Amino acid sequence: MVKNNVMKLVLITALVISMIGIGSAIAYPPLNDGVCEPDVWIYADPGYLQPDNDADIAINSLVGSYWRGYDGRLALLHLNGNSQMEVSIAEPTACLYVQFASDRNDGMASIYVDGELIWEGNTWAPNALGKPLDMQQMRYLKVTGLEPTAHTIKILTGEQGHVTIYQFGYDRCTSEEIPEFPTVALPIVAIIGLTFIFQRRKEE
Repeated sequence: MVKNNVMKLVLITALVISMIGIGSAIAYPPLNDGVCEPDVWIYADPGYLQPDNDADIAINSLVGSYWRGYDGRLALLHLNGNSQMEVSIAEPTACLYVQFASDRNDGMASIYVDGELIWEGNTWAPNALGKPLDMQQMRYLKVTGLEPTAHTIKILTGEQGHVTIYQFGYDRCTSEEIPEFPTVALPIVAIIGLTFIFQRRKEE
């Protein structure tokens, strides 16, 4: 009887831990409507006049085909394979931003922070082509809860459409206290263990 209870508790513990792991693996940050307001930012177009805000952020590389909007925008084009760009932030931060300015030409994008995929989705918008910035669909991604250190951001085009980025930015902030996996899992295991002990005492 006791052995059966032990096996049941082991299976329940494994199931709870695996469910927590799966939930944390697929939790992408939301794509927000509007224009972000980071503490420090730069335009995505490296050739555009950048703001004088002591930004410790720089565009490292542009690979593939791209289009310049001459208003700060830069579109990664999906023509002869995937295009990509990488941005580095040297100042320690825990909060990053990517601002999109989208229309009907835009499509799938993948965003990596420090080599880890943190968002993948469609940046398409119903807005007409060839319009000025104020007639684009403005949406942004805010990534929080990172280790307060230097970071890199990499954006890749997907299987269809282009990806138009307007700004990159970051906040001068500390990491939010989000419980990590061991912090969440260990109390659950402890509760299950205590339940088993009390159950065994009852049977004795």
